[in-house]
Amino acid sequence: AFAGFSDSLAVLLASCTAADGVAGGADKRGFTPVHYAAVGGHVEALKRLLAAGASPFPKNVDDKTALQLARREAGLASGVRQAAAMAAVRLLEAVQAQLRDWLRTVRRSDHKACSALYDDAVAAELSEGAGWRLPALTLVNSSDADGLTALHFAARARSGEMAKLLLAQGADLTLRDASRGFTPLHVAAAAMAPEPVQLMLAAGRTLRQLLDLKSSRGETALQIACHQSEA
Repeated sequence: AFAGFSDSLAVLLASCTAADGVAGGADKRGFTPVHYAAVGGHVEALKRLLAAGASPFPKNVDDKTALQLARREAGLASGVRQAAAMAAVRLLEAVQAQLRDWLRTVRRSDHKACSALYDDAVAAELSEGAGWRLPALTLVNSSDADGLTALHFAARARSGEMAKLLLAQGADLTLRDASRGFTPLHVAAAAMAPEPVQLMLAAGRTLRQLLDLKSSRGETALQIACHQSEA
């Protein structure tokens, strides 16, 4: 990402899953691959990372996002480097706006608007003339700065209808939030949301593996559900 080798990134990312966290992993300074690609103005590398599910929102140890670093680079550089940094800024601004619209719509449980945003992403993938946007499947599984995906929010809201829509669009059941390591199923169990739980269990390709997933504290969704029922 730092060198802008987008083809090499593609090979690496293709060998991993979103749950591996390769696209969004951070070093000791809190720099993710998105930070490095943004600072270098490597737009194609950024597209590869973002399409693989890397979030543009995380901050490094200095509390800076990739977009903030790209803006700073654009202000300090000149010539080709400045143009590259500005291209990275424009891309990150567009993606952040797309993600915020998506997650805001999910929180409102606006099913028609969610379907429309998803369809727009699909259309952008099929149209060579359209400006680059996150692929539809990546949009569905994108997360905010806390690692919460749309399916996490649907589970928290106890919305079976929204969970059903997201699962039909390919929502990943194994993605975890940043603070507790909760999957959407953990969140649904904690919210005592029976319909989202049932839908997720029915959608899980390997039920036992899904039930065995543990939070950062080593709790399964079933254990959390038991704790909640006893409270």
